[in-house]
Amino acid sequence: MTFRIHTWARLAIALSLFTGCEANPALFHPQGRDDISFTVAVSNATNSSGTDALFLQIQAPSTVQWVALGQGDQMAGARIFLVYASSRTNVTVSPRTGTGHVPPEFDPEIPISLLSGTGINDGVLTARFECQNCLDGHGGTANSTDAISRWIWAYKNGSPIESDDTLATIDFHDSFGGAVVDLSCAQSTFDRDRDPFSNASSDCAHSIDELASSENYSLSTMAIAHGCLMSVAFVLLFPIFALLVPLSAVMPMPVMVVHAPLQGLALAIAIAGFGLGLKLWSDGGSPPAAHPVIGTVAVASLALIQPSLGLLQHKHFKRTGQKSWFAYVHRWFGRGMIALGIINGGIGLWWLGFSTGPLRTGTIVYGVVAGIVSVIYAGVHIYIGIGGAEQFEDAHGVEHQDGLPAEMRQSATTNGGAQLPDDIPRTGEYLIGEPTEQSFKL
Repeated sequence: MTFRIHTWARLAIALSLFTGCEANPALFHPQGRDDISFTVAVSNATNSSGTDALFLQIQAPSTVQWVALGQGDQMAGARIFLVYASSRTNVTVSPRTGTGHVPPEFDPEIPISLLSGTGINDGVLTARFECQNCLDGHGGTANSTDAISRWIWAYKNGSPIESDDTLATIDFHDSFGGAVVDLSCAQSTFDRDRDPFSNASSDCAHSIDELASSENYSLSTMAIAHGCLMSVAFVLLFPIFALLVPLSAVMPMPVMVVHAPLQGLALAIAIAGFGLGLKLWSDGGSPPAAHPVIGTVAVASLALIQPSLGLLQHKHFKRTGQKSWFAYVHRWFGRGMIALGIINGGIGLWWLGFSTGPLRTGTIVYGVVAGIVSVIYAGVHIYIGIGGAEQFEDAHGVEHQDGLPAEMRQSATTNGGAQLPDDIPRTGEYLIGEPTEQSFKL
């Protein structure tokens, strides 16, 4: 996730904070969740050298599985402080580094010191700590006088993790967002022993949602292109082009000439989208996760196995005039991979966090379109199965059994199935037109 503040917004924020805030720790909440809060405080009260220290407080109800605050405007490269229950009365604070749109990794190079008041009390999870290298001069990049300091947050509802392992695996967030903090304003005159978070105020912090609409949120161009290409291929093109085969029973067409090339086009689009996704995954240095692994399986199967099955069935039919088990496997394997790809698209949106902003809209559109296409796909097959064969018999005066017209069965039997009368159109499991049958039926 990336939060970008336009120049005019930055100037407006800096001006409003400079002219209107008092020196108090900065407090902000996720939109609509006043029971979750983040407090940022800068204090030099504990440092004899006069350098500043950065104190952070994270609070959330115990019904939250984990909650996190990150220093930065996007996950990649951010210092992220992940908080979850270690027991019924205590919490774990795990400093991590973000690598992209994947769970952050534990980073022992981010030292923290817990403060008194950390724990779980009256159903409220509280983490209070000092980040010892978040400011410049201590290995960090932020300056204590920065008027615009960017932060991100996220949380996941659910059962408590109850682990004191700082390497604990977490599920993907339910919601996320960002904030801008004026560190020059978020000052505390108290040291770590005298509650540096007292008198916290929202004057020195502003949620991204308060500043502008979804234009402040954007995925990378590569991520958007990946999602669009894969959605078009799996949700639209693969299912629609697959329908050309059953539709040939009522709409005569040279399916071998139409179906296979169009599915090849859809496959090329899917491979292009897969390539972008693979680069996003590898650049993030992320461990294996469900979405990229499933995507790899689906695309590789459609690129390598599916065309081979279709080609084998095509050669078999040219020799025998009959359908083999290659046809059945080709059909159902293709359907399965398409369904897997559609489901994986939903997993990818969930992976990014679809509860806010344009991702929520995109997820809704994706689900609606996938549902409509699925209904149409099933409806066409039901219609062809019930009425298509009867319409063909009425039109051509022939009777089908096992996919072959009655006149054809005797000829196929006496000639070993190798020769079919030229004047009998091939339908159902076979093709109308030359060369003969469906090579790439899904």
